[in-house]
Amino acid sequence: MTKPSDIEKLISSTNKEFGQIDILFLNAGGPKPGAFLELSLEDWEIAVNQTLMSAVRLSYAVVPQMISKGAGSIVATQSHSIGRIGTVEEFGKTVVWLASPAASFIHGHALMFDGGAVKSAL
Repeated sequence: MTKPSDIEKLISSTNKEFGQIDILFLNAGGPKPGAFLELSLEDWEIAVNQTLMSAVRLSYAVVPQMISKGAGSIVATQSHSIGRIGTVEEFGKTVVWLASPAASFIHGHALMFDGGAVKSAL
């Protein structure tokens, strides 16, 4: 979602189908595989546009709806390639919980749900 016109179409069609957006799930990958210096500056610019700027653009388009409703959740994830990759069900349960009223008091927190892969790498 790097093109503003694509984001406008997505938001418009979602609002038409569901009425409004209550939950925004942002899930973008990172740069292409490779060591830091193996990637060109252009590779990094593409990665930033795909991950950070797409999240900013989508949030910018959805947050006004959430403010007018007085509620809404944004859950952002990023992929890690350390150890076992989590299943859709494992990630899905976490995202559903984060977007639910049970997690309404959690704001701006980086939650590692990686099956302990980062800790085991230390």
